[in-house]
Amino acid sequence: MVLEYAEGGNFNNWMNKNYRNFSWFSKINTLYNISNGLKEIHQKKIVHRDLHTGNILFFINDISMFDCNMLSISDMGLCGEIGNVDKSKIYGVMPYVAPEVLSGKPYTQAADIYSFVLQFQNNEYEIEEQFKEAEEYRKANLSSNENNQSAIHPQAVYISRSLNSFTDCLDCRI
Repeated sequence: MVLEYAEGGNFNNWMNKNYRNFSWFSKINTLYNISNGLKEIHQKKIVHRDLHTGNILFFINDISMFDCNMLSISDMGLCGEIGNVDKSKIYGVMPYVAPEVLSGKPYTQAADIYSFVLQFQNNEYEIEEQFKEAEEYRKANLSSNENNQSAIHPQAVYISRSLNSFTDCLDCRI
């Protein structure tokens, strides 16, 4: 079997190379792409059963080449139909296996989602630090924003209201 080469390696390898430049946009896009891949698997009524950072492959090596189609969920060898589970064969990477699976219950799509969430839970501290940093920046720059407040038109309305009177005259044939 011949597969496309994933130049960036798995998620762990890629993060080690690109961590310093892994922007919020890249993080959100990565989460979005992984969740879409998992959604496609689940829409086919199958469960991955072995989702972890080693099974997410990046097809780019450099974050400056960031693209929406840069990653793929791999290692589909343990995938199976929902409910078609051999309870005597539980495989995976321990930190990513849902507790109910470890206690002998069948592997479900919810267990896949548990595995997905755990991949990013380790970044919780980093995210908290970035929010603190952003808040400090906001506070430090409040005075410059307050000076710009005078640029707001005095008759501007910032309360939600019906806009029908503005849109009724528009040609809305789409």
